[in-house]
Amino acid sequence: MKTKIEICWAIKYLIIFITAALLIWLAATMFFLHKNFYLTIQETDSIHQLQREISSENVNIKLFNEVEQRIKQRENKKTPEFGVIENSFM
Repeated sequence: MKTKIEICWAIKYLIIFITAALLIWLAATMFFLHKNFYLTIQETDSIHQLQREISSENVNIKLFNEVEQRIKQRENKKTPEFGVIENSFM
């Protein structure tokens, strides 16, 4: 027959083991919930926020191409030759 002290030590180790197992289970559950629920909700929220920021108007492609063509025409203009211009200060 085991003594009372041995049973008391066994109960203490059992309580420590059960407490550690519960803490590990709780940490694993919190990690699972964070990864699979909270991050998914956060991504969904950021998608909705981006959809609110993006313009919902249709782009007039014909007008866009016309403006782009005018900009290219301005960029392709010749610059004046400054060597031909007389220096009035000399």
